[in-house]
Parts: sequence; structure tokens; C-alpha cells
Amino acid sequence: MPESFAAATAVTPSPGFPGRFDAHIPPTWSTPGGVHGGMLVAAGLRAAREATDRPELAMRLAHAVFLAPPSNDLLFDVVSLRQGKRSAHVRVTGTCVQQDHAAIDLTVVFTADGKSPAWLDARHPDVPPPEQLSSESGFGVPAHGGPIPPPPLFDHLDVRSVIGMVPWVEGWTPDQPARHVRWNRYLETPRCPDGSIDPLGLLPFADLPGPAVWVKGRPGEMPMFFLSLDLSISFLEPVPAEWVLTDIRARWVGSGHVYAETDLWSGGRLVATSTQTMLRRIVP
Repeated sequence: MPESFAAATAVTPSPGFPGRFDAHIPPTWSTPGGVHGGMLVAAGLRAAREATDRPELAMRLAHAVFLAPPSNDLLFDVVSLRQGKRSAHVRVTGTCVQQDHAAIDLTVVFTADGKSPAWLDARHPDVPPPEQLSSESGFGVPAHGGPIPPPPLFDHLDVRSVIGMVPWVEGWTPDQPARHVRWNRYLETPRCPDGSIDPLGLLPFADLPGPAVWVKGRPGEMPMFFLSLDLSISFLEPVPAEWVLTDIRARWVGSGHVYAETDLWSGGRLVATSTQTMLRRIVP
């Protein structure tokens, strides 16, 4: 059986090294570029959560800078920057074991919930529920169609696109908005020890922005991939349902770079938002 998300992003304390954690992200969760950035960030955040060990605080935001291509075996070193009564700030550095170089630099903030007014100035996309859609490869095409073989990561996911046709799908038209909306869920839902859905599972969904750029391309420009320079995410509310709707918008493309924003919805609630800047890569 394939490894679960929890097992693939698991960390264990390194004996004799306080604040250090060992991790192995299996190749069965990879993408064409190797270890998926969302999986790498999720493992680093798991190390931060383990080291902080303050269950009264919720993980509120994280900013990751990708330093070098990661290996499957990593060491995460967690340093406490500040411990307050209602907050904790920590830094995580992920190092590739074989290459002995830093792969990721993470800053994480935990905070306690408090009383305040509540409102939302965002609209849930007007889309049909996932039950009315067909499963696909994650590239907007049936699981065995299109010019790009589905990477192993998608063996663990059920993905169903709603808005934003990619150029190799029949019916594609030029000059579409740079937007891609899709439903996502794990075949095995990641959960916390208390049974709630683990918000770390949002990271791989947040780090799949490619189709929002592809819809603006033309068939002759494909395939085109992206190298993430950073990934920031704000966790807004608990994840209430297995299905997560990602509304991805490529806000700007230029000088060989891409800037994208993603809203993540679950159960009709906006549970997280993310942003990232990427390098554009043409693959022969």
C-alpha cells in the first residue's frame, strides 16, 4: 500500500541533537522535479509543531524559502525565536542528508485563538460539487490522457477540475483568465490524533499552481513547469471536510517568473490562503 500523507511527512527526533528531526519523504509522493515543495514544507511544519509542543496554540502562518533542490532524506533543525503567552515564533532549516546542503528555510508562527468580530470578504467559487465531476490526473485531463504523465503524487489524490481548461483539452480557447479551480482530496484523509483533519494536508494542494498559468499558454508552448522560490500560507480556520477547493490565480507573469495566489475552501469555509513566486521553466 502507498504511504499515507502522515507517514510520508513524519519526523522523528534525532538522538543527541535537541531540536533536530529526521525525515524521509518517499519518491512515491514526488513530482517531475523531484520532492514536491508542498510535501517538503509540510514535513518542516510537522517538525516545528513537534518541537514547539504547545497544544493551546494553533499554527497560524508559515513562510518558506526554497534554497536548493531537496533530497528524500532530510534533517530539520528547529530554533525557538520567541515564546510568548499567546504566541510562539520558530525557525526551521531543512538540510539534505546526502548532499549536506540547506534545502529550505521556514519561519512559523503559532498563536492562540481570541474573541473578535468575524467576517469574510471573499466569495466561494460558484462551482458544482465534486460528486458531479469526474476524477482526473491533476492536469485537467483524464487520468491517462494528455502529454504529461501524472507524477506519483497524484496516485494519492482525487482531483477534479472545474474552471480553467488546459491547452491539450478539447474545447480549449485562447485568452482565458489565468485561473484554475479544482476539487482535491486524499484517498486517505490525513488526521490529527484527536480525529480532526490535519491542516498540514493543505500544503500539497496549495503548491500545485501550474494549470492557472497553462490555461493562458498555447499548445506549442507546452510542457512548461515551475521552480518555486517561496511559499507562504496563512491557516484561517479548521478544515471541516475532506474535499478542499483550490481557487488558483496566476496574478503576474514576466521576466521568466510567475506570481500566484491560492484560496483554499472546505465545507464552504475559507480555511487558508497561500502565495508563491516561481521561476518559469521550459522542458523539452
